[in-house]
Amino acid sequence: MSEDTIRKKILEYFYNVWKNPRGMSSYKVKISKITSDLKKQGIKKKEVIRNLQYLIETGWIKEETEEYEIITSNRKIKSKRTFYKISGDGIAFIEGSSKFQRANKLAGINITNVQGIVTIGSNNIIRNEFTQLFESLKDF
Repeated sequence: MSEDTIRKKILEYFYNVWKNPRGMSSYKVKISKITSDLKKQGIKKKEVIRNLQYLIETGWIKEETEEYEIITSNRKIKSKRTFYKISGDGIAFIEGSSKFQRANKLAGINITNVQGIVTIGSNNIIRNEFTQLFESLKDF
């Protein structure tokens, strides 16, 4: 299987977990369950880990850590659990676009630099008739 095929299978796995919740936190999965479930689909543990890390770095999957305490007879030991879940970007990849997706507020903004003058927006008029005067004053 190609890396993209493995990544898609991992993303589909998380989407199915998210789509069929048993409770409010059942969409979060431990790495042991992920590797066990995906092994049934023919994906090796090292392939899961490598591609899961890639999906986390690119924002398709989110990683969450929870702290908890283990109480022994004479002390408390702090430990952490790491869970993984699909992100909004991962859901949008599977389902396609939604009217609930937020548009990028910075999309379409044109920022340019013309002879040291920064313009923001489109159709700006830059009057450069005094450019030489400013250069002369700067040199003076």
